[in-house]
Amino acid sequence: MRIDAMKGCVEETQARLTEERLKELERKVKDKRPPELVGQGRMTMRRKRLTEADFRPSAVDLERILGTNDLVDVNYLLRAATAARSVCRIVLRSRAGREIGYGTGFKVAPHVVMTNEHVFDHAERAALALLEFDYELDIDGRPRATTRFELDPSALFLNDRGLDFAICAIKPQPVFGSQSLASFGFLRIVEEIGKINKGEFVTLIQHPSGQPKQVALRENQLLSIEETVLWYQSDTAPGSSGAPVFNDSWQIVGLHHSGVPKRDGQGRWLLRDGSVAGPDADDGDIDWIANEGIRISRIMAFVREQARPSPVVDELLATANGVVTRPAVPLPAVSYEAPRSDTAGSETRIQPIAGGARITVPLSFDIQIAGQSLGLGASMPTLSAQTARPLVAQAPSAAVAVERLVSPLVDDDYDNRRGYDEDFLGIRVPMPQIKNPQQAAKMANGEHVIPYEHFSIIMDKERRLALLTAANVDGSSKARRPEPGRDYSRKGLNGIGKNDREKWVIDPRIDIECQLSDEFYENDRQAFDKGHLVRRDDVCWGETYAEVQRANGDSFHSTNCSPQVKDFNRSNLGGLWGDLENLILKQAKTERYCLFAGPLLRNKDQRFNGVDHAGPTRVRIPSAYFKVVVARSGDELRAYAFFLEQDLSNTPFEFSVPADWSVFMISLPRLQQRIRDLEFPEAILEADQFGKHSADELAALSGIDMIDMEQEPRTNGSGRHEQL
Repeated sequence: MRIDAMKGCVEETQARLTEERLKELERKVKDKRPPELVGQGRMTMRRKRLTEADFRPSAVDLERILGTNDLVDVNYLLRAATAARSVCRIVLRSRAGREIGYGTGFKVAPHVVMTNEHVFDHAERAALALLEFDYELDIDGRPRATTRFELDPSALFLNDRGLDFAICAIKPQPVFGSQSLASFGFLRIVEEIGKINKGEFVTLIQHPSGQPKQVALRENQLLSIEETVLWYQSDTAPGSSGAPVFNDSWQIVGLHHSGVPKRDGQGRWLLRDGSVAGPDADDGDIDWIANEGIRISRIMAFVREQARPSPVVDELLATANGVVTRPAVPLPAVSYEAPRSDTAGSETRIQPIAGGARITVPLSFDIQIAGQSLGLGASMPTLSAQTARPLVAQAPSAAVAVERLVSPLVDDDYDNRRGYDEDFLGIRVPMPQIKNPQQAAKMANGEHVIPYEHFSIIMDKERRLALLTAANVDGSSKARRPEPGRDYSRKGLNGIGKNDREKWVIDPRIDIECQLSDEFYENDRQAFDKGHLVRRDDVCWGETYAEVQRANGDSFHSTNCSPQVKDFNRSNLGGLWGDLENLILKQAKTERYCLFAGPLLRNKDQRFNGVDHAGPTRVRIPSAYFKVVVARSGDELRAYAFFLEQDLSNTPFEFSVPADWSVFMISLPRLQQRIRDLEFPEAILEADQFGKHSADELAALSGIDMIDMEQEPRTNGSGRHEQL
């Protein structure tokens, strides 16, 4: 890319990253490891993002993000070659077809390319351009045979000057060469933050000055993460406009767009040979002293907000969500083979040509989304001028309604959380205490009670589930709708669309290894619901909309989730947990009360073979839960304890089988005997209503059986005894 085309970007970067600021950042990062530069929350997110890469992380991968090992596994180079397949040279052309400039781009979906806005500043420039893949040298140092594609701005074109990015649809039929568009794969965008930390090194794959594909392998150290940009050092390796910026997991963290050039005493840009750069100089020849990339998470947030719905946009978003997955594509051949005698489209053909080999690989695959095929390539025969078809046009209109898994709006400034309030009722109601504090997961400050908006949680670090949740509930209409005209629906508070589902988020304040991530539940949705221990509706109250929204988002942390069979969790399916929650809210004679709840974590709990963020895992699933309601009546407290248990003796967890659940009211001393890990404070034990008129009245209204301390448990309506 000529520097006159990107001069404005460079001046803006220079204004943000002055030489004084650059020297300060370099001094702070020098000789330090990432854990010394960022907090525990960032390191937890980094480990989480590592598990979301397109390959299984190794011990060396983890050591490298900690800065304790600078080595890489041998397969790191194979991953580099795979990532490089999706990077292309952009050939800019005049209306007469003359080549007038070059840039770098990369596929971010089966039919979408991304580059800079200063490369594609308008749709017409994109319509005239070509994407050239395999413009690189083979293992013998000879040019490979390339394949070129045209772009289709009418199907998708979106750019932004401030974020300096552009995305455009690609026509699937090659105009030169014989490789299929699918054979070059794509680079999936992970939208969540936390993919890289200061002190780590980034890699760029690029076409500097339009030259054959090159890689700046771990030569740029990340100096700073700003609101919309990344700053990385450039002592030895420059970047090219439109190049993808990778972390060591080969995930895209940024879009390279500009840098800080070395200047002479008159402020003129200098080339790497020390001479003054002229207006026709290319970016690859400039002596850059620092580089700047746009954060990929900020770009995708803009795309989600601004892109108009279309099959190609749906494809891009589904790709970012991991719904559309990259097909297995072969790496370029490094040896020759005699051409096959047949030319059937169903055969793989390898044909020697000057400088390499032409490989034609047919691909056939279906992508299943919510039980329906997206249809983005149900059959992809060998492409030629006669047989190639525009796959984008074949995408059915149903693709617009693809169910997405989207993170809810979560306030990541956790310092403003007060957690469970012991004085909420005007009479002090302390939280139950954990008997063995070493059993609990701890935050960086050493505390094991994790505060959220209107509730707190104690996590069992081994079981990766909550030991206890404590919540304050305000059911008054004033606390529920403080700001008229606001959207207080579940979708509105989460900031997601009508076809979206919430993706539960990891709490960065405790180690990811102490939490069951969203992947566990998503990998077997037929068996388990993501059961809220602290009910979302219970804590979604407050004086402002922001407070309600913060409480809503907090309830979707993995710490608040427990695997529950649908027939137990959902009240609309007759689930006892959901019914009990509705009953409590309905029968409460006060608008304010406190709730304590959690699973009974017992050694005899059955194990389930599942898949979590770190791969295959075995998880003991709780078969019993408890809930304690504490309300105020006049000047005294009243407490009601409930115990729920499921018969799992003949239930195969791999399938959603109706289970025999029973719910009982129980005395607090007996419940504490069952829980073992917790100790209820005297104020709650003294408020126990078991055996009193108020408990009998509630039992009569609800039909819930009671378990006496001294007597045999009475049966519920199903005739089944509670198994304590």
